[in-house]
Amino acid sequence: MTERIIPVADLRYLQAVPHIPQPLIPATGLLSDKLGRPLRDLRISVTDRCNFRCVYCMPKEVFDKDYQFLPHGLLLSFEEITRVAKIFIAHGVEKIRLTGGEPLLRKHIEKLIEMLASLTTLSGKPLDLTMTTNGSLLTKKAQSLKDAGLKRVTVSLDSLDDTTFKQMNDVDFPVSDVLEGIEAAHRVGLGPVKVNMVVKVRSSGAPSGVRSLASIATSSCRWRRSSGSPPVSRILRTPWATNSRASRVISSKLNSEDCGRNT
Repeated sequence: MTERIIPVADLRYLQAVPHIPQPLIPATGLLSDKLGRPLRDLRISVTDRCNFRCVYCMPKEVFDKDYQFLPHGLLLSFEEITRVAKIFIAHGVEKIRLTGGEPLLRKHIEKLIEMLASLTTLSGKPLDLTMTTNGSLLTKKAQSLKDAGLKRVTVSLDSLDDTTFKQMNDVDFPVSDVLEGIEAAHRVGLGPVKVNMVVKVRSSGAPSGVRSLASIATSSCRWRRSSGSPPVSRILRTPWATNSRASRVISSKLNSEDCGRNT
């Protein structure tokens, strides 16, 4: 009788599968780095795919139509992600951020959020569950994400100028749709909404592009800077922010509770 082999995994990716030690390290809730700093945050990538081709992240020259992304069968299932999250929570993690690629491209992502939202930290508090997104699907998904248990979102917004924004995402996606997504997230309570801006000199319209976002962040009653970070005006005056070889991420938060307050 001829021997028949039925593969249960894509052997092309066999070397990429990490070794899982047995037994696992007992959880103490005191997981820390080599400097003794407690590790409380965990980022989990739910997909390697993205609908943008940002020139600084997934340029078309590399991620073209022939690029081989991971087959769906090799992605962690929702059950596996939840199991990993439970293990890390037992080691002291209190915050989980879902990322990608673009996490909203993962089908039925709301189901995963429901599963993670049911978890609690070692102190019995709800898990701080957040997501980083490019905002392209946020208008459509904001309410379902909130209903599933997501706490808040971080949105990548590299320019307020439509031409510049389209040049940077390289798929001709309009900035107005991302702004609508931010408004939708704010409206359903996914806030404060954090906005990340990667400044690419001579692409973001820097420094004018930075000033445009900073102007909104400091004048609108719904925007405020990230807790603990310097005022936007202070960032703009730093030599590093004007260095032609550097990129600067400016974060602001959207929160209606800040109306009337100086930030």
